[in-house]
Amino acid sequence: LESGSAGFRPVLNRWFSLLEARDEPRDRYMVVSRRAALALLDGDTDLAEAQMHEAVRIGEQIHEPDTGNVFMSQRVGLARARGDADELRSLAKDAVHWWTGAPVLAHSVAAGAYATAGDLDAASREVTTVADSGGWRSDESYLRSVLIAHLTEAAIALDDTDLCQQLLTEAERLTDSCGVNGAVVAFAGPFAHIAGVLASHLGDNDRATAMLHQSIETSRRLGATVWVRSGEAALREVASSEAESNAKNEPDFEIATLIRTEKVWTVSWRTEHGSLPHVKGLTDIAVLLRHRGQDISALQLAGAPPAIAGSNESLIDLDALNAYRIRLDDLVGEIDQADNDADIGRKESLEDEREQLLAEIRRATGLGGRLRTNASDPGERARKAVSARIRDAIRRLDTVAPLLAAHLNRSVQTGLRCSYAPVGDDSQIRWNVEG
Repeated sequence: LESGSAGFRPVLNRWFSLLEARDEPRDRYMVVSRRAALALLDGDTDLAEAQMHEAVRIGEQIHEPDTGNVFMSQRVGLARARGDADELRSLAKDAVHWWTGAPVLAHSVAAGAYATAGDLDAASREVTTVADSGGWRSDESYLRSVLIAHLTEAAIALDDTDLCQQLLTEAERLTDSCGVNGAVVAFAGPFAHIAGVLASHLGDNDRATAMLHQSIETSRRLGATVWVRSGEAALREVASSEAESNAKNEPDFEIATLIRTEKVWTVSWRTEHGSLPHVKGLTDIAVLLRHRGQDISALQLAGAPPAIAGSNESLIDLDALNAYRIRLDDLVGEIDQADNDADIGRKESLEDEREQLLAEIRRATGLGGRLRTNASDPGERARKAVSARIRDAIRRLDTVAPLLAAHLNRSVQTGLRCSYAPVGDDSQIRWNVEG
């Protein structure tokens, strides 16, 4: 797997068969936890999560000392595959609390998670903490080859050119291999992908394209669907960057302005000119325009505090949680049987049950697979507030610049993560934003 060879699968399957034949408690833990890693590799996040929780259940029963570490490492892959901003923020906090004995790893994971969630201030603090803990080069373990992937996400988001160049130099030595956490605990992706996105950010598009094609080829060979999609998305960004650069020299290139002076915003595009009183939605839009093509979390736009305290009462009891995990394990076999029997209705019903159980477990568990205490949900409140005020701002803009308002209505996406991502003819617009 580290060398990018598909030959790892028959070897791993043979190992599974040997352990399953012995059927010892620790053997069952090893098989289930590594099948979770394979499900993450294959992009089946629901199956991966079900097996992760089953591994926790078995590990706690047999007092397996590495249960929490394995679960946390796999949470990193799960959060990355889903890309949910709230899940990434939770992961960042838990990583720092959990890996106290490995601060460089912990804060590197947190930096990447915060950056991907759009919380650049928190990501910057974590990068600084990595440096204060000795720097990423100070980790001489196998984890060094894993943690640079997380630092890469932060370095790019923060536009830290020096760190990007350092990480690129390191990644380029490893482009024929992949990052693997432990004995198939979690897959951290091809190093060619890391080199490709770093080269792209540093402006070397030819180098980036070559590295990303290599990464996609490796990922396809391994069956790593999440990394195939990531490589293809990165390639599209390289192509978009080149198109944007070329567009600046085209005669139909257009400039729109959004400028704030104290409590008044002025807008201008083509023949449209107007002024609007300040509202928070216009500030949100200005942030999105400055970060064209990037996802910004609604929490960041709302300026929500990093955590909201809740009660210490567990959401469900331990017996119920174990029952859920046992049922999830049973469902894996039942879904496979329904699939073999071509019983589509039963398969859909079982998959619905699995999704409901997973949602309940996600709600009730957190750090190391432990029971989560009752807490409020700031992410959902931020989504509703930010979405409402952005749409309100666009409606106000429609009164003075209807064409510009229509452009923003087409190009601004709202939700837990918000973005300004124009396509087609809209992509010719470039913005001058102040305030």
